[in-house]
Amino acid sequence: MPFGLKNAPYEFSRMVAQLLEACEDFAVPYLDDIAVFSVMFQEHIKHLETVLQRIQQAGLTIKPSKCKFAQSQVQYLGHTVGQGCRRPSELKIEAED
Repeated sequence: MPFGLKNAPYEFSRMVAQLLEACEDFAVPYLDDIAVFSVMFQEHIKHLETVLQRIQQAGLTIKPSKCKFAQSQVQYLGHTVGQGCRRPSELKIEAED
């Protein structure tokens, strides 16, 4: 993919969205991030395996140091997400005060 082009981020996002189309019940891509969510831990392991296999089959790689696995909640797009809820992150609340 020619990353020198100004539309390369869009093309990459579109490619990842297509790659994970069959995983839309448990995986959400956004730019170069992929959020994988599950109710039960064993289910989460299966979801991760599915997503990682698709990434590998597409010839893509991930950087393990940028990954977080099996988190009960995460900071994502300015929100704390997890355990069935979503709220603005503490940093976002402090910045608005």
